[in-house]
Amino acid sequence: MARNYLRVYKVVGGRRRMLKGATLRVDHAAWHTLRIITRGDHIECRLDGAKVLDVRDATFGDDGQLGLWTKADARTYFDDLTVIGAPASTAPAPSPPGGAR
Repeated sequence: MARNYLRVYKVVGGRRRMLKGATLRVDHAAWHTLRIITRGDHIECRLDGAKVLDVRDATFGDDGQLGLWTKADARTYFDDLTVIGAPASTAPAPSPPGGAR
């Protein structure tokens, strides 16, 4: 059974809590671009350029961490994973490949 959702969680003290989720239409035979932008308490998730989640959470301030997780029965592939860090107050949003927004 294919699950077509994207969720943002936080883990504090070993306890996971979902902040927000979205149900998506996904072509499972194609590659997609997932982009996650964080600044301060703001987390924005984009799939193939379209904003699909927008959430705020101040638990970690500017010192959060990133983790990718799939369920045990999922088959998920990641390629060309890039993480770019910069101070929240001075960091411009990184441009997607090809310069499109």
